[in-house]
Amino acid sequence: MDSLPETRVVMISGEYAEETACYWHREGTNDYKNEGFEIEVLIDRDGSEHQPRWGDDPIQLIPGVTAWKDQQGRHLRIERSACPVRVKMCEWYEYVSYDSADHNSSWRRPYWVRYEAAEREPPSEDGS
Repeated sequence: MDSLPETRVVMISGEYAEETACYWHREGTNDYKNEGFEIEVLIDRDGSEHQPRWGDDPIQLIPGVTAWKDQQGRHLRIERSACPVRVKMCEWYEYVSYDSADHNSSWRRPYWVRYEAAEREPPSEDGS
């Protein structure tokens, strides 16, 4: 794993957690903006790196981790049984002015998210 910050820990208390990567485009009269969120790489519990593959049908990347795409974006489902898993994410932004290149700007912020299985509460004596 590289030196990027681990900015979030997701404790999975249910069966799974999902991330959705997507982007937005806003067109103005004299400019446009693109901004988005990407899922870049996955590190499994053994430290092996896996590149996401996106298909219209779900693709199992490793046992307990599934990826797919649709009109809303690219999705990653991480089942509790796959934990711990680390996912490299990236937020990005681009602004382009048609009038002045001096106003153009862009940035990328990659970071890691760690997914852990939360401790489950034992059932109460009344079975709930």
